[in-house]
Amino acid sequence: MMKHAGRETRRYRAIASAWEMQEAEQYHKFISLIHKSDRERYREFDKLSLNKIMYEDDLESFKTAEVQLCLLEEEMQTWLKSERGEQERKKTPDGGDKDGWSLEDSNDGYLR
Repeated sequence: MMKHAGRETRRYRAIASAWEMQEAEQYHKFISLIHKSDRERYREFDKLSLNKIMYEDDLESFKTAEVQLCLLEEEMQTWLKSERGEQERKKTPDGGDKDGWSLEDSNDGYLR
């Protein structure tokens, strides 16, 4: 009877091991299908991510250049306003500048 019980125990262990191996194979198939589905689903996402990574430095550079250009534009507008104001203050009532020259008196033809 003891031999029979030992034999049955080994047989059940072998069956349990076979089930575990079959479970591992089925789980492997299941995970493979999930990964295949995920790869197909996110293939386009990966392309977009790659493009973002590739062009991220360029985008940052363009943003920096845009900020610099805006600052330069503001500076130039401020400078032009101050120059116009200074020119208006320099003009005399007869239309000429303080130094006596008038733009209308120019004979070079560039300012007409």
